[in-house]
Amino acid sequence: TSNQMILCNAVSGAITLTLPAPSSANKFIFDIKKIDSSANACNIVVSGGANIDGSSSVAITTQWTNKEVQSNGTQYYLR
Repeated sequence: TSNQMILCNAVSGAITLTLPAPSSANKFIFDIKKIDSSANACNIVVSGGANIDGSSSVAITTQWTNKEVQSNGTQYYLR
């Protein structure tokens, strides 16, 4: 198991963060937090087209908001 915290600063424009394929990150937990106050989004997608809770992407648009996602080896799920 591995945990990663990713700080997202989108002050210069929207950012897309691409998580590794779920099969290579089984049981990994990624905690992504938006640290700037801009209206720009931090978009989370998954390599290889896998989903996060059934969606192709998840956006964080509010400062100090975080999303935790965990892989089960096939997909990612919000915690």
